[in-house]
Amino acid sequence: LFAFSSLVSSITNSISSLRALKKDEIAQFGLLRRFFHQHVLSKDLKSRIHSYIEYKYHYRQKMLAITDVALFNLLSSPLLQELREQIYTPYLETHAFFRKISAKHPAPARQICNNALSAVPLASKDTLFSAGELARRAYLVIGGELNYYRHRYPSESICFTDWISEAALWTAWIHHGRAQSTCVSELLTLEQEELADIVTRHPEALSYTQKYARKFINMLNALQEDNKLELVSDLLSGPANVGDIGRTDSFGRTCSHQPSETRWWQDAVRVIRLRLGL
Repeated sequence: LFAFSSLVSSITNSISSLRALKKDEIAQFGLLRRFFHQHVLSKDLKSRIHSYIEYKYHYRQKMLAITDVALFNLLSSPLLQELREQIYTPYLETHAFFRKISAKHPAPARQICNNALSAVPLASKDTLFSAGELARRAYLVIGGELNYYRHRYPSESICFTDWISEAALWTAWIHHGRAQSTCVSELLTLEQEELADIVTRHPEALSYTQKYARKFINMLNALQEDNKLELVSDLLSGPANVGDIGRTDSFGRTCSHQPSETRWWQDAVRVIRLRLGL
């Protein structure tokens, strides 16, 4: 009898919680409609805002973020760092460079997850960046989809685990096109200055990073010399590994030169180039 009473009490409490959530939802979306009524906004903008808020509101009921769990505020700093590391490392390791860093240099890998990464949500039709803008970070798509547009070239689809603007991590970079979400999307951003700060504090990780960055710059210079500028875009990926430096890059071209300074956007000077010794 006691067990049955406890079960009934638990069900009653759950129903009460669901009713409270529903009541809050009705109130919040009522305020949203009231705001739309009071301000002159285009129908398209109102539709995009409503769709995005509706998606995020219901998504949060299913998928919690670290900040949604108040008890995580009680965690020690090392535990919280390990939590973030285990959440973000699988995404980070979709890239060969960071997979090697994670395997060989766990300390800087943990710092990257905790200090250089952040989540960026996009609503449908949001523009992430446009051609001509200075790039200061790389992006990784972890949900949704974007389209990439370049003048005189067909649009390209950017999907789950695709990296964007990797070049911004290694050299001065100007966005070559426009990236726009086609639906509600979620990205991780990797800040180049924070990445530089982290790897320069770890000599072995710095050595590997220098090799990788030089090879990436070699790839850009090789494309420029061969007049293959149609391959140069914000979706350009780096080499799969650094074991073949000085031999063959990922485009199948021999790269024997090791430029001490990039010839790519050489008028712009980036902090990361100075810190990495490129």
